Amino acid sequence: MADIVLFQPKCGIWDIIGVRIPTGLLSIAAVPVAKGYTVALIDQRINQNW
Repeated sequence: MADIVLFQPKCGIWDIIGVRIPTGLLSIAAVPVAKGYTVALIDQRINQNW
């Protein structure tokens, strides 16, 4: 189980053009991971049924 959950929502027409790596979420996740926390990233653009 994750200590922290970060969520990338599907947000409109830009998601239709192409899905990119969520670098913002990865940058935010780097600090708690470095301190030993478990982080889960949920990207609704990839898994729309979540």
